[in-house]
Amino acid sequence: MTDLVSQLTTLSTNQLLVAGIGTTIAAYLALQATRLATGLKSFVGSQVFSTLTARSSGASVERLTALVARHRLHAWGRSYSVTEDNALTVGYGSGLARWRGLWVFYNLRIDENAKTFQVVEVLTLAFLTRDRTAIRRFLDEALDDAMQDRGTIDIHHRSTSGWQAIRRAKRPIETVFANGAMKAELMEKVRWFLANEEWYRRRGLTYKLVILLHGEPGTGKSSLIQAIASHFNRDLYCVDRLVALGPEIGRFKNGILAIEDIDTLGSLTREAGQTVPSPIGDAKALLHGVLNTLDGLATPHGLITIITTNHIEALDPAMVRPCRIDLRLEVSALDYDAFAEMFASYYDGAVPTLPREAYRPQTGARLQEVFMSAHGAADAEATLRRMSCRTLEAA
Repeated sequence: MTDLVSQLTTLSTNQLLVAGIGTTIAAYLALQATRLATGLKSFVGSQVFSTLTARSSGASVERLTALVARHRLHAWGRSYSVTEDNALTVGYGSGLARWRGLWVFYNLRIDENAKTFQVVEVLTLAFLTRDRTAIRRFLDEALDDAMQDRGTIDIHHRSTSGWQAIRRAKRPIETVFANGAMKAELMEKVRWFLANEEWYRRRGLTYKLVILLHGEPGTGKSSLIQAIASHFNRDLYCVDRLVALGPEIGRFKNGILAIEDIDTLGSLTREAGQTVPSPIGDAKALLHGVLNTLDGLATPHGLITIITTNHIEALDPAMVRPCRIDLRLEVSALDYDAFAEMFASYYDGAVPTLPREAYRPQTGARLQEVFMSAHGAADAEATLRRMSCRTLEAA
């Protein structure tokens, strides 16, 4: 014990050691003070501001910055960028805006750490309010403005580096041709759904709509989806990897989720003659996720999902059972009346001279190919006559 006291006494007289220990303690206390200040600042900020952070390679950030640009205070931010329409919008950096009576602080930057070949922008908006519904109202207004201000929709595709958006001109529903009242029935179903949210709430039903379009390739299923999205001002999210449905399903809320050619996804089909599907491993997890989405268990409020298949008979019955699919429509080859309507559209209202009995149903894709390659209406009809003759000979 005496030796220990002696050693401590010796160490205490070592001024270099004492100074080093003092410096270490001071540095530690300074670090803790900095962390405390940062934490306190973050805490106070979270109590005063409602913050939104958006990451995107294009569309969503662009919508938000467009709305910020209309309400920004130019004296507090003079950084600009130019849109595709040659209009000035918010540039990189920070600034201040006044929206619906609220102060909004914004910062737009490029994510230098993004592991993608695409430019990823990060927009942070801090609303000076504790009412977080302000964020939802801001998002809804940005979406509504974007759809009303331009004649385009964004079509999103999932890639290995994330979601990529392609901007396309809206497709008028009048440019898609279908037999009988099928197109009108589809339009009316979507229109009724969007106008009757309260009907679902009163009955305790999930507010979702799932539509299945089936028919042979080239009949216009994809064109119908694009036209529906255009008509109802909704962006389109195209999924061909079902794994994308799980953690990212929330992004589809204000759009239309399109799962095209679902019959080509092995986890959702059966081999010929197989009475009981037997998905294994990851396939089972994918199937479970898709079914939950269609059932509404994991479906965002108000989601519209449109599924297409070329071979409805190949789908597992669990996929198409009642209540899972809200509307099932066959998109078939065009009959004479639909052909005549399409013919008139391509040839300035001309009426086909091809007799009804000489016409054999053709897919919309096949007719479009004929019309695009023909040198006028007469040439197109001559081609169709030859096609009809070959069809009869083959029969």
